[in-house]
Amino acid sequence: MLDDRLALLDLSFAQARSLVLMLVADEPLTPSVLATLILQEVQSVSGLTDRLQSRGLIKKEAHPLDRRSSILTLTQEGQVLAQESLGVFRAATLELPPGLETLSGCESPLERLRDFAIASVPLSLASYKRALKAFWKNEPRST
Repeated sequence: MLDDRLALLDLSFAQARSLVLMLVADEPLTPSVLATLILQEVQSVSGLTDRLQSRGLIKKEAHPLDRRSSILTLTQEGQVLAQESLGVFRAATLELPPGLETLSGCESPLERLRDFAIASVPLSLASYKRALKAFWKNEPRST
């Protein structure tokens, strides 16, 4: 279902997730930070970001402090698709399949698991923890 909705936006799950993380991050992401956040190898993220760039959804610019790296920013079209993707993700979390309400007792352990995953993000990525919390908890990012 989620993949079908994202396909209407002509996005894969990985592409949509990357756009949303770039949208909610407090600062531009580097490919290595994006790879860490989505639990992928940097090489995989390189192909992913190349495809997003070729569609005009992101820009890759030289990192101002590290010539070996780049920073990723959303274009205007990328921001629109990121917002639409975020809406798809949020809608999907609100639609429980029939019978899933019997798992209501699992909410607390799942929240602890989510919080553990957020806490596992390295301290060097602390500013991105807020973005992950906003994304995973469906809360607006505080500015």
